[in-house]
This record gives sequence, structure tokens and C-alpha cells, in this order.
Amino acid sequence: MISVARLPESTHPQTAASPARPSFTMTTTSTTFPYPYAAAPDIIRAHQKDAYFKGTLSNTLSDIHRRLLGARSAHAHLPTTRAFAETLYLSLTTLVGNRTLGEEYCDVIQIDTSRHGAARLPALSRRAAYILASVLLPHLGARALPSLRTRLRLYLEGRLHTARNRGRPRDAAVCRYLLAHLPTYTSAAPLHALTLATFYFSGTYYELAKRLLGFRYLFTRTVPSTPDRAGYELLGLLLVIQLAVQSYLHVRQTLASSADEAAAAAAAADRRDASSPSATDVSMSDNAYVPNMSVLLPSSPGDAAPRQARVDIAALTHTPVPAGAGAGGAGAPRYDLNDAAVMAFLLGLLLVIQLAVQSYLHVRQTLASSADEAAAAAAAADRRDASSPSATDVSMSDNAYAPNMSVLLPSSPGDAAPRQARVDMAALTHTPVPAGAGAPRYDLDDAAVMAFVAGAQQRKCTLCLEPMRDPAATGCGHVFCWSCIGDWVREKPECPLCRREALVQHILPLRVA
Repeated sequence: MISVARLPESTHPQTAASPARPSFTMTTTSTTFPYPYAAAPDIIRAHQKDAYFKGTLSNTLSDIHRRLLGARSAHAHLPTTRAFAETLYLSLTTLVGNRTLGEEYCDVIQIDTSRHGAARLPALSRRAAYILASVLLPHLGARALPSLRTRLRLYLEGRLHTARNRGRPRDAAVCRYLLAHLPTYTSAAPLHALTLATFYFSGTYYELAKRLLGFRYLFTRTVPSTPDRAGYELLGLLLVIQLAVQSYLHVRQTLASSADEAAAAAAAADRRDASSPSATDVSMSDNAYVPNMSVLLPSSPGDAAPRQARVDIAALTHTPVPAGAGAGGAGAPRYDLNDAAVMAFLLGLLLVIQLAVQSYLHVRQTLASSADEAAAAAAAADRRDASSPSATDVSMSDNAYAPNMSVLLPSSPGDAAPRQARVDMAALTHTPVPAGAGAPRYDLDDAAVMAFVAGAQQRKCTLCLEPMRDPAATGCGHVFCWSCIGDWVREKPECPLCRREALVQHILPLRVA
């Protein structure tokens, strides 16, 4: 427990330390302290230590939540769990008058400097206010922020609509700007950045809540003035430069957006003016399109004067032109699908196209199937030829594989004629060939096989609990039956005994030279 005794002979916290270390009591009366204020490195170190323990407590609570209510609920309530962990940590330390683990680690104590000329330990109400301002209010604000942004967006959209209807371009521009940058202006990140930059320059208040309440850190020991205890003014300068560059880019982007909007408005006005040309106004610009249909369609009876310069579209493009314009012929179509003859012709044409496409696809599929069947038949014939070689016919091609087991295995009793040319696999590979299908090469049930493996228990497989057949070793050195360990690692690629990784291709069969 830390305590502070009143020392009337010292009037400032940064006075020289007395030889005797005073005892401290948690009191709210005005007190003077013999030790200097904590420096920026110690404040940051204490904060990081507290953040580590808060994170550990939060992870523990989140794991308990996940075990009780499931992973989905734990993930959905993760911010609330973190806030509860921080509140619990500060309640068990700061609220009851104890130092946090980070403060004890750095030998610092929290004091209240809100009153000028009187440094005191924080009262209970002010410690509770610190917990409220540093943890609970930010958490509640973060939960209410989405709905607040939604209401602000609806309000600004209403103001924008009203400004457009009343012809107020300045108000409309302000509303558009606020709508575009609403997430930035409703975020606390810029405020935190300014608070951190101020701390780097002054080295006093690391958190905004401590600055508002006037809480500072004080050493509980003498600290020598060494060059390695310098401040973080350079980091503060870099942070200020970063904020300045971001502000400059923001202003530049805003001005560019305003210029683009003005240019778009001017272009829209030009298009509206260009969409009402005169009778013979034809634009030849590559980048301009004006539907001057007045020079293409024939004169209507309502024209004040006949138009002399007309283009005979029907003669030039072989496309029928509507019979006329006016009450009876205005907007008359060239082809009317309501006409039964036209509709029947189009339906017949579509049906013919559909039948032609289906016939083409059917013929193409039939030819492809015939080619595939011929290729499959040829491949089957090749395999039959390869699987029935002569007594000494062995393919040595790198790209060909034929299971010429007839040259490897001994003659079976059912062979029509004895096979004369056989390869003695046992002599060539020093590996015994099984007498029958499924028979093991090495059966440790026979004491003469691998006699160097001594002991009845050592000669048994730990998976089947029988004498090992075709012993095989994993990479870690444990030995099992070849079939047992093969089946095991296919299901679970690890050693059954030591749980080390064991893959099928890494299993080594044991042989006797």
C-alpha cells in the first residue's frame, strides 16, 4: 500500500528528494511531494503495461463467454467484453485507491493537480469520474455512433433537398461536403491524435480523460537525470507534420471536388442548350451528339415555312421513313409488331434459327462422341497388348507404364504353360516375394525373423497388439505394422505415440540385408 505524508518543507513536486523515503497514505487533503513528476517514457511504459494486463483479462473473459454462450455470441459482444474488462481492472486498482500494475512496475503514483498550488491524491469521486470518462463514455459513444450518423445523414439529406428546391447553391454545397465527410467528422481519431501530439511535446497527460481531470503521474523514487530519459518531441513533430499533410490533402480534394461540380454543372447547361437546335443546325463535332431529327424527317404540315434542305433518308439508307408528322402521324413507327403478318413472320424466322442451331449442336456432339469412342477403343487395345507381353517383353519407356507382373511373380498353378523367363526378384532386390496374396514378407511371429528385435512386447505392434508384420518406422523412430501405420496416417497424419507429424510418403519399411 502506498501512502503520502505531508511534507511542509517542500512546496513543489519537482524539488530535490530528501534522503529518507517518506511513507504514503491515500488521503484527499492538500499534500506536497518530495519527488519529481514522471517523465514521458515512464508514463508510456506504465500505460503499455496496463494495456497488456487489460488485454489478458479481456481475452480470459471472452474465452469464458465463448465456452458458455458460443463463438457467435462472444464475437458479437466483443466490444462490451473489452469495456467490462477495463472497467473491472480499474475498479480493482484505481477505484479502491490502489496503484495499477503498470504504475507499480514504473514506480509512479497518480495525483490530482486540478487545483492550482495544491497537489493531492485523487478523491473517490474523481477516481470514479476517471473510469467513467476513460472507459464507459467512449464505449457508450461507440455504440450510439451508428444511429447518430444515420440521423445526421437523414437530416443533411433533407437540408440538401430543401436547398436545391429553394435555389441555394451555397447551402447545398455545404450539405454535400458534410455528407461526404460525415464519418471523418464523427470519429474520435483526430482528437486522439491531437492529444497524443500534445503529450509528446509536454510529457504530461497521455489520455484525454487525465487531461480533463488534471491527473498526473509522480515518481515514488529518486530518478537521476540522464540523457536516455529524453522526451518524445521528435515524435510529436512527426505527428504534427502528418496531421498537417492530411489537412492539406483534404482541403485540396475539397477544392478539386468543387471545381469538378462546377464544371459538371456548366457542361449540363451546355447540353441543355444544345438539345434544342434550329431546323438546319447540324453539329459536326466528334465529341458532340445532337439528335437533329429535323433534318432527317420530312416536313410536317404544321411548319411555318417549308424546309428546303432535307435529306432523303429513304433513298440513301433504303429504310422506310414514317409517312408524316402531326396529330395522326406523329411518332408513327416504321414496323408495327401489332400487325399479325409481321408478328407471324418474326416468329417463323426465330423458329427456323432455333431448329438450325439445335441440328448443328446435335451433329457436332455426335461426331465428338464417335471420335472419343474410337480413341477409347484404341487405348484399350494398346493396354491389352501391353498387358500380355512375351516372356521377356518389358517396356523401358519413361512415358509408358504397363503392369508386367508376369515377369515379377512366380508362375501360378493355373498357368496354361509354364513361364520360362522369370526375374528372380528376391535375388535382385534382396526382398522376399510373398508366397501368396496378402502374405507378409516379414512376420515377427517367427522368432527367427529379425531376431535382433528382442522381447515379446517389443515385437508387437502397439496398434493391433499382435506380432508385427512387415515392420515400418515413422520419422520419429517408432515401429508398427506396415498396414497398421499406413491406415493410421491416412486418417490422421501423426505418430500414434508421440503425435509428431508423419506422412505416408515418410514411412520406411524395415528390411534385413
